[in-house]
Parts: sequence; C-alpha cells; structure tokens
Amino acid sequence: MSTTEKLSILKRKRTTLRTAITKLSTKLNDSNSTQADIEFNAERLQIKLNELTLADDEIHDFLNDQEYSEDIIECEKYSENAHLLLFNSKKKANTSAAILPCSRIGSSPTSGSIHYASPPNVMVKLPTVNINTFYGEIEEFHSFWERFENCIDKNESLSQIDKHVFLRGYLDAEVKRLVDGISITSDTYTMTKEVLKSKYGNKDKIIQAHLDYLENLTPIKDPSPSALNELYMDCNRRLQALGALGEKTQSYGRILAPKILRAFPHEICRNWVVYAKRENLAESDITKLMKFLSEEVEGTITANNIKGSLVPSYPIKSSLENFNVHSRPITRVFITGPNGITKLTRCLLDGGSQSSFISSDLVDTLNLPVISTGPLDLQAFELVLAISDGQFNFNYLASGIKLKVNVIAFESSNRYASHPSSPTDVSRLAKSKRMKLADPDDTLSSLPIEILIGADFYWNVMHSDAPVKLSDSLALVPSSFG
Repeated sequence: MSTTEKLSILKRKRTTLRTAITKLSTKLNDSNSTQADIEFNAERLQIKLNELTLADDEIHDFLNDQEYSEDIIECEKYSENAHLLLFNSKKKANTSAAILPCSRIGSSPTSGSIHYASPPNVMVKLPTVNINTFYGEIEEFHSFWERFENCIDKNESLSQIDKHVFLRGYLDAEVKRLVDGISITSDTYTMTKEVLKSKYGNKDKIIQAHLDYLENLTPIKDPSPSALNELYMDCNRRLQALGALGEKTQSYGRILAPKILRAFPHEICRNWVVYAKRENLAESDITKLMKFLSEEVEGTITANNIKGSLVPSYPIKSSLENFNVHSRPITRVFITGPNGITKLTRCLLDGGSQSSFISSDLVDTLNLPVISTGPLDLQAFELVLAISDGQFNFNYLASGIKLKVNVIAFESSNRYASHPSSPTDVSRLAKSKRMKLADPDDTLSSLPIEILIGADFYWNVMHSDAPVKLSDSLALVPSSFG
C-alpha cells in the first residue's frame, strides 16, 4: 500500500472519529440529559479523544513541515473544544451534592429472643467546595492552589489529563495566556504546574505583594459606613494572609500601622491617638489598632442603621426648599503676592465687615510684606476691642475669569468656619440655565477659606443686578466671579 493510500485511510478514520465526537458533544450539551447520561457520554468522549490523538499522530508522520504546521493548528483547536466540553460536564457533575449512604445496620435474629431494630437509610448531603478562578493576582495564588491541590490534584480517581483539563479551566486573563502555548495532555500537566508555581508560588513574592499593598493604601475619599467597612476588611484580610504565610505582623507595626491609619478619616486617626495614650499603648501596636478600627467601623455602621430606621414617613422636599440658612457669598480665587507667588483658595464676601482680612498662613505662603499699620476696632456681642494691626497688599484673580482686583487687607490669625459649596440642586439649576457658579460643588470644594472681602472692596466685585431667587430664603447673588 502506497503512502498516499495510507494517509487517505487515516484521514477517513480521523473524520469518522471527529463525527463521533461531535455527536457526543451534542448529547453532552443537551439540557434534558440525566446525570447517568452525562457520565456515560463523557466517558465515551474521553475514549474517542484518545483515539483521535493517536490518529493525529499517525497522520503527522506522513506530512511535511508546512502541512504539519497547518494541520496541528486545526487539531489543537478541535482538541481544546472537546476537552473544554469534558471539563464543563465534569465540573457540572462535581457541583451536584455528593450523597454518601451510611453503612446500613442489618437486623437479624440472634440466639435468644433479642432483636436489634434496623434504622432507616441515612443520607448525608456534603457541601460543595468552590474553587475560584485564578486571574493572576499573586496574593490569591496560595489560597487558589491550596483548594485545587486538595480537591483535584491529590484526587486519585482523576487521570492526569482530567486534572490538566480542570486546572486550565480555572485559569483566566494573564495566567491563562501564560500557559496557552502548552498543549493539554497528561504529559504536560506537570509542566503547567511548574510554570504556575514558578511564576506565582514564590512565598517571598506573595509576602512582598501584601506588604506593598498595605504600604500604598489610598486614603478613603468617601467615608461612608460601607466604604469604611470595605477598607477595614481588605486590610484585615491582608494581615491574616501574612500571618498564614508565617509572618509576624506585629513586627511590621512601625511600618504598616501609620500607613493603614492614614487611609482612614482624620477623626478616626485622632481617636486612635487619644485611645492609645489613655490605654498606655504603642501607636504602632498593629494588633490593637485593628481591633480598635473594627470597633470604630462597627460603631459607624450601627449608627448609620439607627439613623436609617428613623427616616420620617412624610415626603422629603428638595434641598432648595429645605435650605433655610443664611449663607454668605463664597468664591474661588487665585491670590498673587508682589513676588509673583500664586495660590488657589476660597474667599468669603461679607458686606457687613468694614475691613478685609487675610489669614496669617496665606501671608506666610505668599511672602506678603506689611505696607502699613492702622487701628482696628473689633466689636462682637457688645464687646469692643481696639488693636493696631498690619495691612497687606495683594491681587486676586477669579478662577476661570479674566478679572484682576487689587486688595488691601488686615492680617488675621483666626480660622474661618468651613462653608459648604453650592447644593446639588443649585448646581443642577445653574447647569440647566448655563450659569457659572463662583463656588461649584466639585473636588475643590474642600479648600479652606483664607480671605474675607469686607465692605471696603465688596462692591468692586459684586454686581447691582437683581439676585436670582431660588426659594424663600435662598438666592444667587450675581458677581464678577459668577
């Protein structure tokens, strides 16, 4: 028989095997199949796959390099699809609860009249063990491999090829691409494991990954109870992982405690410092710190739940209708000193103050020189205080507007109370009417108020146009800033 005839016979045999595999695949995908049908068809599919692999190898012996390169791609693709179907069917079978019958205690008469009652069959339903897909996060590899090793790798009832199929099915993203070049066979299973362990199983790298994460925590921006709880749980999980890897987390206290604490709101940080001093604890005691954070977060969640349970049954009005406080106009400005140093800050405009003031911190930042000294009478609640203070000259430029104003102000070491930016409803209204707000609600709304523009320069920037009335107690006052 010629080589061409042998090759033709082998290809016909391969076509027959592929047809049989396609039919079995259709049966496995049938949603009406019973568990017994699935197991039977999966076993037959495995046999046909083994026969197909042998047929492919025999065909490849007759092909040249170019033909082999083209044929092997098609073979691998066909084999991958069939193995994936096998994996899914076996995974589906494994997710079914394992029912193990206990040994039955038989009843048979013995010598004498003593009879032992025969209890009914007892069925024990075992919980399903889930193995999460591994995406290449080195910190997750230890947990992933422990489960996979105990459930699949050490399972003697599974063949090497089955274990390899299961392993590849639990890989995704970066780690999946890492081993894509390795064919799924029983011989390459050990190679795949070694590649994964070499890349992700280094204990020192896993420890360093946990430490790097804790050292580079981002301070929380939304101090909501859920966000605080998520941050705490994440930190605690990392510390527990370090402990499971044999690391003494307490020895990292001086490094990690400040990093973890910095990620929480300032109020919690202050509470920890006070608590540590009162209880005579080291601020770097990471065990005590995590216990303290747990109680703080739990208290925040409890308080929020209590607050949520007291919501009134009557409808809540919009913030515009509920905004019944008197708020002074506030704007954002770029302040420039005589040396050209510029800083963005917030400015309070108050026509009731006869003089303008600038904070001492801003004076130091801009290196403002004293241009003169004058008398200053301070009066509040029937208290009159006469002092002499220095005056400073500076320019301010409205944020986003080409307007430059020269101002002379007294230095003040007092800090202005924080003022909220424009309410959400006001921002929406301004956007719909294409109005520019002098102090919009955005990421810069937390800037401190460091300047007060009094009556001496108030009308240099305020307009005489009629205010835009929003409610009985709230209006937008037009100015050069918006």
